[in-house]
Amino acid sequence: MPVRRFVSIFCWLLVLASLCPRLEAAEVVGRITDADTGESLQGAVIRAIPLARNLREVQAASRGDGTYQLDLIRGKYRLFASLPGSDYLPQFFSASGETRGDVIDVATFSSFRIIDLKLAAGGSIAGMVLHSGDLAPLADLRVYALARGFRASTQTNSDGSYRFRALPPGTYKIQVLPL
Repeated sequence: MPVRRFVSIFCWLLVLASLCPRLEAAEVVGRITDADTGESLQGAVIRAIPLARNLREVQAASRGDGTYQLDLIRGKYRLFASLPGSDYLPQFFSASGETRGDVIDVATFSSFRIIDLKLAAGGSIAGMVLHSGDLAPLADLRVYALARGFRASTQTNSDGSYRFRALPPGTYKIQVLPL
């Protein structure tokens, strides 16, 4: 009798284990493309940022055809996309035009959502900081790019060079300060 009961419990555990991956998450899939050309963007990072502190952030990278897949548990999230090392502007997903992004509500474990994202190309500014007397490169200086409502900073490399990526359109003032 105890062996039969153990086998019965074991079988139920196997059934539950096979169902758990299906009950664990809801799928959010989509494609990340260039906003102007519609070309797929490979290597873009899509992050599902939870609104509740007890949920973990989930992220994925887009494949060669620009597609991605996120498996999310029940909760509310904001989606954020970026293409590291490029001039594409990172952004939150927003169908409504909300700058902080729309809230995606994953209400059930059996839900399936398709959310496509378009990233717009920004600009870049690069240059070198040289000593005015002997034109020697100046390393480890803080360089700021300042525009109306936007500020970015970077540091000069050993050869005095710097580069800002993914800058929104605008007119910038460049300021250099020692660290």
